[in-house]
Amino acid sequence: MHYLRALPSSHAHPALESGDSQLGSLERCLQSLSQICRIALPLPAYSSASTRLSAFHSSIPPVNMPTALRVTTLQTSLAAILTNEKIERLIWDPIAPYDQRVSAGEIYAIQEELLDWGSRHTQLFPDLNALIGLDPGNDWTTYPLPPARCPAISIHATIAAAHYNFYMGRSKWALCLLNEDPKTNEMTAYSYFYQAMRCTARHSEKPNTTMRVEDTYRSPEGLKAGFLPLLHIIGLCCPAPSWSDWIRSASSLLQQEGLFKGHTFATNLDCLNMFELHSNREMQTTSNRYPTPARRVICQLIPESDGRHYVSYFVRPRFSEDDAFGSPDRFLVLGHARWRCYLGEHPCSPDLHMYGKAICISKLSEWLSSRSATVAWREWATHTEFSMERALQDHINGARLLPSAEDVQQERAIL
Repeated sequence: MHYLRALPSSHAHPALESGDSQLGSLERCLQSLSQICRIALPLPAYSSASTRLSAFHSSIPPVNMPTALRVTTLQTSLAAILTNEKIERLIWDPIAPYDQRVSAGEIYAIQEELLDWGSRHTQLFPDLNALIGLDPGNDWTTYPLPPARCPAISIHATIAAAHYNFYMGRSKWALCLLNEDPKTNEMTAYSYFYQAMRCTARHSEKPNTTMRVEDTYRSPEGLKAGFLPLLHIIGLCCPAPSWSDWIRSASSLLQQEGLFKGHTFATNLDCLNMFELHSNREMQTTSNRYPTPARRVICQLIPESDGRHYVSYFVRPRFSEDDAFGSPDRFLVLGHARWRCYLGEHPCSPDLHMYGKAICISKLSEWLSSRSATVAWREWATHTEFSMERALQDHINGARLLPSAEDVQQERAIL
């Protein structure tokens, strides 16, 4: 994190503007790291130093760049559009759209940038047309599950297309919460989310023997945000339990992408579904589809600092009786779930708590900031000097795939 905060803007590097490949590669790597930090730690008031690579994404890849390399830059150039901190939080932080700190005008501006990205890159890669083009008038209830697999194109183009559709869907979702034509934007958001799910469907299955080696998805080796994080957010926004079921299954099949574990996300979505169904029964609404975005149960998943435990909080917006679409006047904390990520890829067993009486709060971000998991991370981030002891401890905590003493004792007990 210290390196991210120390890195100046790309405008401070004339060499980068002129095409210095080494500085460009370094800044792109730091941009990816910043995005990973934002997704892995979606903490209130948490700030990672994002750098805007305007010089990188403002123009299409050079014509003399090898085709294979141009394809690999698709995701990086797309992510560069979102490096404004408020916009990045809006996309990746589940509670950010409910804070309503980004205006409708800013969201429309980002949508224009995304559409421009799509227009320019489909000229270079015509296959993208089949993945990022859709009819906003489509009705999500007619979409088949499992999703129809996307056309066979390179893995880099597929991931870029998945992220494009996800970004567009999240921006439409945020507009719903601002009461900007909520019904139309909700339907359009689901259309984009479904397109992202189609991209995922091709690579969340067992490897196809007919697939080219370079197109095989090696998810555990991912150093960028792949399919798992966006599937998780789509699961928080999806319209029905049937969608959530498929997303949980796909997440478990993908297993792991770098820091992100499929079973952890699937467990969180399973808990959310239980809270959502419980909330629907209380409000006497149908259980075969979820409520509108403004009345959806909000879920915030936070990893604990030991690298093994996770805690998730579940909150429902509360509106005044005379406010049909506007901002909630309070939030009701419905409960929480906590679990441990065990060695290997075994499903997680959450300890779920539904509060008998919901806790009424006025400011969701501030309340989450006072939770013990958030406080621990905030204290960790205050260290400004290098400590070998701390670095070693962080490395040990981060080695989640290695057996802990508790794992070894459990295995010995079984034997």
